[in-house]
Order: sequence, then structure tokens, then C-alpha cells
Amino acid sequence: MNRVYLFIVIFLTPLFLSGQQEILKEKLKILGKESSVTNISLDIPVSVEENVFLFGFVHGSQTPQFVDFEILKQLHSQGVRYYAPEVDFSLAELLNQYLANGNEYLLKLITKKYKHRVPQDASVDFYNKWIKIYEFNLRLPESEKIRIIGTDIEVHPESTLTHLAFLYKSRANASPIVDSLKYFRNYDFDSIVVISGKPALKSGKSFGYFFDTEKTKFYNRLKAFYKENPKNTLLSFGQDSIVAKYVLDQEFTRNRDSLIYENWKKHIVPIIKKGEKVYANFGYAHVFQEKINDRKFLGYYLKRNKHFQVKSILGVMSDSEVLDDLKICKDGKIVLKGVAFRKGRYCNYTKSKKLDGDSSKEVMKGVSALKALFKSQITSIDLMKDPIFKEKDWFIDFDKANFPWTTTGSTLDNIQHLIYMRYSQASIPLVLLDE
Repeated sequence: MNRVYLFIVIFLTPLFLSGQQEILKEKLKILGKESSVTNISLDIPVSVEENVFLFGFVHGSQTPQFVDFEILKQLHSQGVRYYAPEVDFSLAELLNQYLANGNEYLLKLITKKYKHRVPQDASVDFYNKWIKIYEFNLRLPESEKIRIIGTDIEVHPESTLTHLAFLYKSRANASPIVDSLKYFRNYDFDSIVVISGKPALKSGKSFGYFFDTEKTKFYNRLKAFYKENPKNTLLSFGQDSIVAKYVLDQEFTRNRDSLIYENWKKHIVPIIKKGEKVYANFGYAHVFQEKINDRKFLGYYLKRNKHFQVKSILGVMSDSEVLDDLKICKDGKIVLKGVAFRKGRYCNYTKSKKLDGDSSKEVMKGVSALKALFKSQITSIDLMKDPIFKEKDWFIDFDKANFPWTTTGSTLDNIQHLIYMRYSQASIPLVLLDE
């Protein structure tokens, strides 16, 4: 998913009605199959002391999305009410809005925009998982409902501005620029797809000059105003000024895991202090509790914080497929500010059997032993109970494209539970269902 494209998609705004689920199912017959996995019991042991559960998995495949929901359900039955998926603060608030109102059009937009965080998981399987979470939450009493917390770095200004727009309540004494947020209190994310950004480069103008949406432009203006007038900006948000400050103070950084950790200290430590427990998911490297190639990921930081008692659950796959890339087909031309671009549309996708964690491009130590031992589609293994893992370094050393990843410590120093998944199919990009 690393090709350089300018991904800007136009979404129309009619309500995404529940009847379209049948249309979705029909299109899935053409694009590929829905996951055939049914309900299972993962039987993940939970001790009294443990208050953080991390699930790390390979992106772009169907079964991990199914397993994520099953873990959430099981942990909820054991008192976990807070769910911290791999999303930023503002996208989490939009997901909380979806859980409150069940607006599937909003969920559809969230799923498509998720490509800015994890392109491989902007999929039908991600979308269906959140419908299941909504339906599960709907049956719960108010005191037991699941709440979403976002701790990742900001990646999508339109989502952030939409969050701020809903956060802001019109006030008579508000700054005029802040008061303009009321005009962005909607779920409209306007954009297009182009084949190449070369015409922009040749023009000497920035990509933003041609492709920034109205929400992105206004967000940049609001951020600039906030930097010059922080007090006046925050006063306009009234009782929500603390949340607004956090949102507006966010800055893009490449030191991702350390910033995620800072967000955990800010948003999750107070919850833990109240006796709550939290379940989170990330790409699998983030859940390792020791250094990988001398690099610290989230699990490393959490393990060393006195407030957290962490259990890392590693999702391992074999004999599986993952979503590799989206195919963009030519769709005529479009002229933007006097410059012609080749317009595109998403028309297909490619799958790979070489990126599932058990292939020549990505090899994890110990998977061959799992293949010999377990034939089921999903197997749940308590590593702490099985003596075979006490002396092993399985599942923590692996190669990615012939580049070795070496993890400090033993298997049990890094992970305590394993979900082994076989025969998972590649995720299907949700955007293709619009075609």
C-alpha cells in the first residue's frame, strides 16, 4: 500500500440506508467472499491485576477483524468497558457518535477515511465489525456501554475539524472564526481521486493549492488563529475548552509510539486510577513489550509504567491472504484551477499471500511449529501455561523483506497470549462497493 497516489475521494451525501446491506452482500459475491468464521470462545485468561490488554495483528485480512470483536466481547464480560483501537482522538469521537446514533452513512465515511491511518483496513470487514460493536452496545445498559478512546497521532484534518465543529456550541461572545465552525457541523468529506500529482509539481504550486478541501483549508486557518490567539479561541468553546485545547495542540510527528504513550498517560491513566480496564488493538509490532531492533513500541512504554499491568495478545497467521493494494483505473480528466489532471477511480484490488507473517517476505519464527500442531482456523493459546514457551524465542524474532527484526528478551517477556489464525482471506476495500 505504499504507492504514491493523491487519494481524494468524492462522497455523495444521501443516507446510507440499512437496506443497502443486501446490495453490499451481492457485491461481495463478485469481489470476494465474506468471512466464513462463526462465533468462537477465545478463552483469554484475565487476572485481577491486569488492566490493559493489547491485541497486535497483521493488517488487511478478514479473520483478525473478526477476532478483534470476539476479544472485545469476552473482555467486556470481564469488566472492560473502554476500547482504544488504532485511531486518533477525533476519529474516536466520530466512532462514539456512530455508536450513539447508528448512522451507517457516518460509519461508511469513517471506514473510507481510515485509509489515512491503516490503508489495508479501510475495508468491508472493518465496517462490519463496527456494525457488530454498535449492535452489541445497543443491548447493554448505559453503565456498561463501550466507550472509544483515540490515542494515535492525528492524520486527517477533515475528521479533526468535524470533531471540533460538533464540539463547538454556538455562543454569542465567540470569536467569529471559531463561530464559523457551525457551518462544518456535518459529515461531508469532499474529494477526488487522481492518477498522478505530477501536474501539480510542474505548476510550481503545492498539492494543497489544488486538493485541499474546504474543511482542510478552514482547519489550517483555525490552527493559525489558535496559535496567535489561544485564549480567545478556547474561551469560545466554553466548558469544552479543555478538549478543544487538546485537539488544537496536536502536531504531526514521526515519533509515533512515544506520542501514543503520552496520550495514554493523558487519557487512560485517569481511567485506570478509577479501577477501569482498557482493551486496545494495533499492528503487531506495537504490542511487543521489549525493544525491537533497539526501537521502543507502545508495549515497551506501558510495561514500564506503574499504573499499567499489561497482557499482550499476538495475532499470528499462516496460509492466509492480505490486501496488498488498490488498483486505480483512468476515468477521464479533471481541470482544477486551470491545470488538467488525469482523474481516476478505484476499480479493483490485489491480494498477497506473501505478507501474512509466514512467507518469504515476512517470516516469523515458530509459525511452522504452529502449522504442524494446529489445524483449526482459529486457535487460542495461553503462552503462560504451556511450558514449551518458557525457553523459546518463538513469535518475537522475524524477517520483513529479508530485514531481520530481533526482539530483546524471551517470548513471555514480550507476549503472554497467542491467537493463531489460518486460511484468512484478504480484506475487501469498502470503496470498491461504490463502483
